[in-house]
Amino acid sequence: KELLEEQSSDPRYMTSPWADWSPCNVKCGNRLRTRTRIYKNADHHGCNERLSESEMCYARTDDNCDDEHQQVALCTVTD
Repeated sequence: KELLEEQSSDPRYMTSPWADWSPCNVKCGNRLRTRTRIYKNADHHGCNERLSESEMCYARTDDNCDDEHQQVALCTVTD
C-alpha cells in the first residue's frame, strides 16, 4: 500500500525502515522475494497492517542449470 505524498510527513503514518529482503531460495531461475515494514504508531492510530514490497530475484548457483529451465521459470505465474 503506497502512502500519499501528504501523508508521508504526518506522524500517524510514519513507518519503520524496510526490513532486509527475504532470501532468494532458488538454485536455478527466478523467484519472488519480499521485504516488509510497519507503521511506527500502529496501535494508537489503527494502522496495524504490514506494508510489503516484492520483486523478482534470479539465481544460477547450480552448475546443472540450463537455458530451458530458465525460460520455464520466467514464464511461470501462480496465484
